[in-house]
Amino acid sequence: MVRGLLELTLRRDGYLLHVATDADEALSISKQLQSTLALLVTDINLPQMGGRELAEHIRARHPLTKVLFISGHLEEPSPTGAVNSDCFLQKPFTPSMLSATVKAVLGKL
Repeated sequence: MVRGLLELTLRRDGYLLHVATDADEALSISKQLQSTLALLVTDINLPQMGGRELAEHIRARHPLTKVLFISGHLEEPSPTGAVNSDCFLQKPFTPSMLSATVKAVLGKL
């Protein structure tokens, strides 16, 4: 349900998306991309690997990728392994909160 909200909102906002159903698919997509991956939006708690680990793997191929972590946990994740371009969005969130956060992370505000 959250992935659907993300996809609908970000497509409506005009972003080109590559949507993955899990971490393995996200890694596969990132390996196929010839262009820069501007933003990775990932849950911190993924079934196969954590969102931070996924971000590290993707940044190995696309070092300038910014990351928006989302989570339903009450506390923001620790900054361990985070980079300055990382951001956190607490679930639940509204489409307008998502839009504003993505714009801020990408530096469009």
